[in-house]
This record gives sequence, structure tokens and C-alpha cells, in this order.
Amino acid sequence: MKKRWPLVALVLLVVLYFGGQILLDLWADVLWYKSNGQLPVFMTLLEARSAVFLGVFLIFFLVLAGSLRPLIRALPTLTLRRRGPSGTQPFSLPLSGLGPAIDAGIAFLALLVALPLSGTQEALRVIAALHAPPTGMPDPILGLPAGFYLFHLPVYDLLTGTLQDSLLFALVLGLLLGLPGGQISIAENRLSLHPVWRKVLMRLGAGLLLVLSLESLLLRTKTLLSRHQVLSGASYVDVHARIPAATLLALILAITALAFLLESFRRQSRISWPLLGISFLSWVGGLVLTPWILSRFVVLPNQFNQEKPYIENNIAGTRKA
Repeated sequence: MKKRWPLVALVLLVVLYFGGQILLDLWADVLWYKSNGQLPVFMTLLEARSAVFLGVFLIFFLVLAGSLRPLIRALPTLTLRRRGPSGTQPFSLPLSGLGPAIDAGIAFLALLVALPLSGTQEALRVIAALHAPPTGMPDPILGLPAGFYLFHLPVYDLLTGTLQDSLLFALVLGLLLGLPGGQISIAENRLSLHPVWRKVLMRLGAGLLLVLSLESLLLRTKTLLSRHQVLSGASYVDVHARIPAATLLALILAITALAFLLESFRRQSRISWPLLGISFLSWVGGLVLTPWILSRFVVLPNQFNQEKPYIENNIAGTRKA
């Protein structure tokens, strides 16, 4: 116990420093809102911030802990040497026994991620989405109500962004855990994966592809909020290239995610990697090359007539607003 007290003291000092500062800030906010007779407003905001913090923390922790635990259990025993009374002696360090320490590290990392993502701005987004008033004016392109863009789309962006970051981080950590011990290796220009690593990494890839599929669907709605030289909102290129390409890409990514998930139970991958290549080509062709070709050779030679219906939609929407 005497050898551990410096570490315990350091942990307590860090907790008191960060936790004490947060408590002082909260108490100052309570006093300020109370002095203005707006304490219920602050409590509602605090509940929303707590809900966002808990949601981000759980997503990050569950994704990382659920994917890294099987990898840690599959790590080999590490043989080290230490100097004793009778000379240098080898001793074994089972890396699988580091599970609790890894969980604690993941929890601390999830805490660091959740704190900046649970601010007032994110809380106001959640409150606005939960109490969004009905809006009966749909957009002329996708037919979605205006309230979706104002209240719900920011929350979906926060959710997909958190899921994407957690899955990417888990993939990187999985690769770093497998490279030193040879669970992931490249021999004769061929990638070799330990069965446990292959299963976990392919499932993480499936989750990431599914999130990218959802983001492709959301990309269709974001084109209606884009700004151009002559108008704001969807343009000719958006309607005839980007929105259809994003819809097709979302479908291909969802199919690829399903293929990765199913083939994670098998020893060989036959269709998942070709589908991943098709997804990449669909992204380049549909969201990069095709919009450029339409803009350069179709819109620019006759820009006013091509963009006229969308300019009229923009003017009509502005008048209604």
C-alpha cells in the first residue's frame, strides 16, 4: 500500500482539480440563474447536458470496450526478465490480465471525449429536437418538413459523428494491438489476420460502413442547405447528380456493411472487399466526377435556364419564411 500511495494521491489530485472546477462552474451558474429567477431553465439545460454526456460516454465506452476485450483476451503471454538475488530470472506477464486496467483507461478516454461534446450548444440541440413544433411546409426536393432541417438534423449529425469517431478509434487501437505480436502481419504481399482480430475488425468495419451509409442519406438533406453563387439550397447539379449518387452510395454501403458482418463469421472474405471497392468507386464517380462534369459541360453553357427552377424555389421559400 505504501508503494501505491503516490499514484492514489495523483489520481485524487487530478479528480479534485477537474471535478472541483466543474462543480464550481455549476454552482456559479446555479447562483446566477437563481438570482434572475430562471433556475428551472438552468435545471432543464443541466438535464439535457447530462443526457448528452451520458449518451456520448456510453457509446464511446461500449464500442471500445466491446471490441477490445476479445482482442485483449487473445493476446499472448509476455515473457520478461528481472534481476533477483540469484541473478536475472524470467517471469511471465499475462496480458489478458490487463483487462480491468484497459477498461479504466477506456472509461477515462470516454470521459475526455464526452465532456467537450456535452456543452450548452449540444444540449440546446437536443431540447429543440424533443420540443420541435410541427412544421407543415415541406421542401420541394425531398419532401421533408422544415422542422427536420432546423431541429432534428443537428442531433443526427451529433449521433453519427460520435459513432463514427468511436468506431474509427476502436479500429486504430485494434490494429495497434495486433501489429507488435504478429496477430496482424503482411507476408508475400498478403495481409494475414489472427481469427479473433479478423472477426473483431470486420465487425467494426461493418459498423463504420453502416454509419457512413446513414451519413450518405443525411448528405442528401445537407445539399438543400448548401450555398452557391446564384442561389442557396439545391442546385441543378445537386438534384441531378449529388442527391441520386448519395442515395445509391447509401444503399451500396449498407450492402457492404452486411457483407462484412456476415463474412466475419467465415474464414474467407469473398464479396466484402470487392463491394468496398465498388463503394469507393461510387463515391468518386457519383459525388466527385459526375457533379464536376455536369457543372462544367451542362450547367455553365446555359446556367440561367438550368438554375431558373431552383432560383424560383429559393425565392418562394424565402417569401414564405
